[in-house]
Amino acid sequence: MLTPKGFILTNPLLPKDPHQRALARFWTKFGEDKLGALFGFFMTEGEQQVKATKERQEQLTILEEQGLGDKKFFGGDEIGMADLEFGWLAWWMDVISELAGVKGIEAETFPRLHAWIQRFKDIPTIKEPLPDRSAMLTYFKGRRAIFLASAKP
Repeated sequence: MLTPKGFILTNPLLPKDPHQRALARFWTKFGEDKLGALFGFFMTEGEQQVKATKERQEQLTILEEQGLGDKKFFGGDEIGMADLEFGWLAWWMDVISELAGVKGIEAETFPRLHAWIQRFKDIPTIKEPLPDRSAMLTYFKGRRAIFLASAKP
């Protein structure tokens, strides 16, 4: 199966079981709906950032406990649609957290999400096209400056 970015996956993005397929769609929608909550700390500072960081932590807790649980990937033993939805967490979250001066997804706080990130990034079709971290830092530093400047009166 070929994804929009050209990755070739040997397993389907959605499980065959209807209940598991519905769960995959639910968590994908959760990711879409909660993107602001997961990303908001990066676009704010001061008290707003503290509030946004707390909200991010709450959403990550839900994602870890109820979405990922004790599974290897969101859909079980194989990468699926929900993993791709949250794939940005594996690379961007660490970078934007560093730039915003807040903790990322650390093993002490989110052990299962942290382990999932390591597994996700080790998949060759994910690992190969990942951008250079220093380039990401440069890019997101500029984006953060724009977000913060546009928020000022």
